[in-house]
Amino acid sequence: MPSVRSLGAAIVVVLMANLAVGLDRLDRVLPATATVALAASATPTPTPEPTPTPEPTPTPVQGPAASAPSPWPPVEGQPLGRPAVGGTTYPPAPARQVEHGDRVAWWTGYGPMAVFGDLVVHHPARIVEHVGLHQSNHEGARDLSPVEGAAGWSVLPSRGRLSGLQSAADVVVPPEEEIRAPVTGTVLRAGSYTLYCDTTDEYLVIEPDGMPGFEVKMLHIVGLQVAAGQRVEAGATTVALHAHLLPFRSQVDARTGEPSWPHTHVEVVDTAIPNQPNGGSGSTC
Repeated sequence: MPSVRSLGAAIVVVLMANLAVGLDRLDRVLPATATVALAASATPTPTPEPTPTPEPTPTPVQGPAASAPSPWPPVEGQPLGRPAVGGTTYPPAPARQVEHGDRVAWWTGYGPMAVFGDLVVHHPARIVEHVGLHQSNHEGARDLSPVEGAAGWSVLPSRGRLSGLQSAADVVVPPEEEIRAPVTGTVLRAGSYTLYCDTTDEYLVIEPDGMPGFEVKMLHIVGLQVAAGQRVEAGATTVALHAHLLPFRSQVDARTGEPSWPHTHVEVVDTAIPNQPNGGSGSTC
């Protein structure tokens, strides 16, 4: 029968053998487990995509008077780019509404205002409040057709004259605005005259290039800057310092702000048609 000592030694041998087997198994399990753990810890947690912030809708920038509607009928003018006398074309840019002082006016850049046949008549001022078409007191004055892109205009009531309702234009301008030639041509006459028998006024007459026998007349101006024989260019040559503020109300004043600004009178006359003084012309004292 084995002794206690030999039995204990046998138990120790068995335990050591089992321990060796256990360690071997542990060595083979731990690397795989650790690899899985490391791989799991190395996988990044997906970050949610940020929700995009919608772009704000831009607010259109408007000029001071861009939203101010014109009180006058829409212009039905000639097509843009139509050839004009002298080989030029029009207009360089349409007029646009702007604020000038305490009222709404039109920035024209001296661009085209109206036509008669192939003759283009430019705005005589850079800023225009209104263009009132009316009857001239000369029967040879021809009707003017406002072009697309002209300053705001209207046809004034009849004056009981013998000319067309659109045979002259009263162009309302700021008091300080310089006046430029409405057509390209040669100055025939310039000076002063008596308006309605009691008011001294200044005038200018231009023969437009390519139209002998026709005259473009300007009235109600102050400080003439040109003389007979001088060449002028439409929208470029200064012909007067400013418009004449007349000492009485004019027909066009009913279509403008208060106090009334001065206006410059422009008309195209066929000199082959004689003038006939009549009761509505204001030409007799």
